[in-house]
Order: sequence, then C-alpha cells, then structure tokens
Amino acid sequence: MNSLNKLLLFSAILFANGICCGQANISHDVIKTTIRQAATYYHAHVAVNGGYVYHYSLDLKTRWGEGPANPQQIWVQPPGTPTVGMAFLKAYEATGDNFYLYAARDAAMALAYGQLRTGGWSNPIDFSGLDLKKFGTKDYRYRDSHSS
Repeated sequence: MNSLNKLLLFSAILFANGICCGQANISHDVIKTTIRQAATYYHAHVAVNGGYVYHYSLDLKTRWGEGPANPQQIWVQPPGTPTVGMAFLKAYEATGDNFYLYAARDAAMALAYGQLRTGGWSNPIDFSGLDLKKFGTKDYRYRDSHSS
C-alpha cells in the first residue's frame, strides 16, 4: 500500500471512528484541518524537492519506485509524483486552500526539472546529480537554468 493510500485509509479510519463514537456530524472545518495536517506532513517530510516515489516504509528510511530509490530520487509514473500532484490539485479544488495549489506546483516543478529535451522523462528523477553523469545537462530541458 503506497503512502497516499495509507493517508486516505487513515482519514477513513478517523471518519469511521467518529461515526462509531456517535460523532457522525464531523464538521467540515475538522475534516479540512485534519487533511491539511496530513498533507502538510507529506509535503514537508516525504517529498524530495516536491516529488514522490511509490512506496515508503513507515520510518521513511526505505523508498521505492519501480525499484529501490535513493534519498534524492523521485518517480515519474503513477502513483509517484504526478498522482500526488493531482491529489493536491483535487484538494485545492475542494477546499480553495492555496497550500494545495503550491504543493501541486512543487510536484510540477520537480517533474519539469527531470524533463528531457526530447519532451519525455526517464523513470526516476535524481536530484543528487548522479543522472548527470549518465545523461549530462545537455539532455535536460530545464536543467541548465534551474539546476539545484
């Protein structure tokens, strides 16, 4: 189960707990606050330069995309960075809270950082610079002017 699914499951458990405990009328403010707290943690402590991989261990020490990911890698395919970015956009649409729009923008910028001049991407995007040894900056669309 990936982290986004864990977050959704956790939110569902909190909601179900409210129903079971006679608190079925949980206010929209409580829901919005709880989701914002979870999303803030995810954006601040799980993201790498705004991007994400598929799976995280609970202690965040092990990260996986289509294979083990180093601490500075993000993944391009769903359920990696694009899926999380879209979830932030949906949260923005539902709440109007600009935090989600900024978090989605960070995911988009992470993807742009790894875009190749051909318009595509390799599976991982590596912010450590290891990919530069493989491809060189000439192969990246935005790397020359937006390098970290």
